[in-house]
Amino acid sequence: MIKRVMQSNRCPWRWSAAETDNHVLFNCDFARTVWNMAGLQQVVQTEMHNTSFEVFLRVFEVCTREKCVQIGMLAWAIWNRRNKWVWEHINGSTYGVKAMATSYLTEWKSAQVKRVGVGDQFWRKPMAGWIKINTNATVFPDGSVGVRCVLRDEQSFFLGARNNKIVGAWSPREAETLGMKEALS
Repeated sequence: MIKRVMQSNRCPWRWSAAETDNHVLFNCDFARTVWNMAGLQQVVQTEMHNTSFEVFLRVFEVCTREKCVQIGMLAWAIWNRRNKWVWEHINGSTYGVKAMATSYLTEWKSAQVKRVGVGDQFWRKPMAGWIKINTNATVFPDGSVGVRCVLRDEQSFFLGARNNKIVGAWSPREAETLGMKEALS
């Protein structure tokens, strides 16, 4: 089935600007406010003709690993806010976006610390010649399910990812099963 999504190529908040990845992540007034709040506006300053890839490439060449992770989390949170508005008409605040990025950064940092104990699980590379698929599923209040998966090879190289929303009334166990089914398809 082919889905046809009608979407404008204009910024959802400032219709006078074209919606490019660079605009949404760095040049939109909202994004600039978030970067300023985080004290990173000077680090991610950009020209209108730059792509976000060029900005990230420059930033990652000159910043520390910790600063790069912080920038990545903020960019993800800004993009997530954009998607929530475009697809669900949920508008997040600059404080909410910064808090989300800070929360994910804290979780990421704690995941980097090796813990030893009963029940702790760590991601391990698959055996040579195998692919590992990690899945996750979310059951929304309306009963629909969001499923995601990431594929990596034995060298931990990213091979692909998938994200899908499935309409219906599903239990958490069914949602996880649907996630595996989607990953295998």
